[in-house]
Amino acid sequence: MGEKILKILRHNFVKTGSVVLIGSFLVNFLNYLFNLTMGRMLSPEKFGEVAALMGLAVIVSVPSAAIMKIMARYVAAFHAKNEKEKIKQLLSAIMRWSIFLSLILVLAFLVLIPLISSYLHIERLPFYIFVLILPLALVFSVSQGMLQGLLKFVPFSIANIIASAAKLLLAIIFVLSGYSVSGVVAAFVIAGFLSTAYGLRKIKPFLEMKKLLGEKVENLLKRKEISNYAGIMFWTTLIMIFFTNIDVILAKHYLVPDLAGKYAALSVLGKIVIFCSGSFFTIIFPKVSTAQVNGDGREKLFLKISLLLVGSTSGAVAIVFSLFPELIVKIFFGSAYLAIAPYLGLFSLAMLFGVLGQAFLNYYMALNTKSYLYPMTFVTIFQIVAIALFHSDIQQIVNCILLSNFIYFVIMAMTYLMKKTTVLQKEKLSI
Repeated sequence: MGEKILKILRHNFVKTGSVVLIGSFLVNFLNYLFNLTMGRMLSPEKFGEVAALMGLAVIVSVPSAAIMKIMARYVAAFHAKNEKEKIKQLLSAIMRWSIFLSLILVLAFLVLIPLISSYLHIERLPFYIFVLILPLALVFSVSQGMLQGLLKFVPFSIANIIASAAKLLLAIIFVLSGYSVSGVVAAFVIAGFLSTAYGLRKIKPFLEMKKLLGEKVENLLKRKEISNYAGIMFWTTLIMIFFTNIDVILAKHYLVPDLAGKYAALSVLGKIVIFCSGSFFTIIFPKVSTAQVNGDGREKLFLKISLLLVGSTSGAVAIVFSLFPELIVKIFFGSAYLAIAPYLGLFSLAMLFGVLGQAFLNYYMALNTKSYLYPMTFVTIFQIVAIALFHSDIQQIVNCILLSNFIYFVIMAMTYLMKKTTVLQKEKLSI
């Protein structure tokens, strides 16, 4: 087993992973530079508004994230069998569906703007700019899922880099020009347009306009299977995104503006523990799907490699953050945010549990199994209810996050072990 892991690390996993790792590092660096720059350029109150809007952006992008997973899984499976026509059909069907869905989402969000604005205590103008993110996110997810499934990690990474770099540069320009929170949201929209245009250009060979316009084609796809998987992905993505982002939104609602901004800074720092190893999930998902299709039995091996790499990388960051919290806060956000230093160690530990649970979650999604859905839903509801009940200060919210992430990791690990034990018992009975 050890020799197999080393062989894959040398010749397969890390070889392709190095491209994504570098790209992911640049993207995460630019995103964190964005957060740090905005944290210093804006007051804690305004930074809290930006963080809440960005958290909202992630939540409303649930369909986009689900689409990307669907594209990555099925394109990887079709690509492994060299079934190009199926890839083209899938792309055409998903693209049409995404354009239709974007219109519905835009209309629904416009209706809900007064309610959301009141709940988050943010003026309405940023939300009217924000609505333009929705259609761009859907189309972008289609191209990114396509590139990921085709294992074209270079253009995949470049598209993300374009989005992050443009967002940072334009946000600085707009904030300096006096547009504050609205300027930051506008920077997101323009950056999304640029990265989406690049992604569409890279998948152009697979874009057939006749199919996109509705011309009937031979039904090569297992539509029921894909629809069922889409439902699972939507549910999974919804609860996962709520689980990892709802805390900032709830903090913005319950805490006073200054504390909400400081909690947002704590969340940005703590989630470095997750983002520093996020590239491994980008690689593991299509590889597990391909291994399942090929029947070579390497799915569990990739999970173990993922846990090893994620645990060591994120664990190292969590240890540094726990040992030097004040120094980390000063370096990233400055003395104005030193009040969050006492909470950084616990929050980093919570994120470590979260990222280890996420390794199992990506494994389950790639295998198209439903065994994790109900436990994950329970943990997400538990976290929301816990914060709704205990939110008098930052410490209480951090405690809720730590407990819910620990439960999340334990449930994901136990689900894997229980399924493994069940398989072994069946094998013994068959013997």
